[in-house]
Amino acid sequence: MTSGKPYEISISLKIFGIATSMLGLLIVMVCFSSNRLRRVNLEITALAESIIPISDRVAQVGIHALEQELYFERILKLYEIEPLNRAQIAREKAQFEQQGNRVDQKLAAAVQLTQKAIAHAKITANEQELAQIMPMLAQIKKKHQEFHDYGTTVFKQLEADKSAAAPQLEAGLKVKERQFNQEIAAIVIKLEDFTTTAAHKGQNHQQQVQQLSLLVSIFTTGFGL
Repeated sequence: MTSGKPYEISISLKIFGIATSMLGLLIVMVCFSSNRLRRVNLEITALAESIIPISDRVAQVGIHALEQELYFERILKLYEIEPLNRAQIAREKAQFEQQGNRVDQKLAAAVQLTQKAIAHAKITANEQELAQIMPMLAQIKKKHQEFHDYGTTVFKQLEADKSAAAPQLEAGLKVKERQFNQEIAAIVIKLEDFTTTAAHKGQNHQQQVQQLSLLVSIFTTGFGL
């Protein structure tokens, strides 16, 4: 009668050990999964609340800048037509200034969004990436100001000298346009890289959670057998 007790105790301990091990693994899995899912959430939040809105403002900057460049070219052409249609020239200049103001507004919005994103960044890597955007926005602002100043200088020159060489003025315009567009392209590529990296990180975290869940399931099944 006494010989059965040790056997019963060993079975109980085995069951207890298995249950404890499974519980421990489940706790580890939950902690790991929670941390990874939190990282996924932070990456998605960073995209939704910062990178996508900033990218949208930068895209609008590019659109308004292109429209301003087109108005500049139209004004140059108008000065080549005699007699001068000053009413139309005035309207085109007003549109030139309006598009310039819109560029400034969208740039200011992009800067504000970037500063806010840096201040509220939950991931150090995101904060470092966002910090690199600020000088790029400053460079865009500088190049746009140079283009605007060039435009207003050309208008004054055309008013003072109707025979000013249009080809030379247009060549100068192309230089300013190219410099500005290069800055826009650089920041767009940077934002796209940031978006791609964040998306890949989120996907990797999800895969790690899935792999851990699979390992725990296999381990639990093995112990159960």
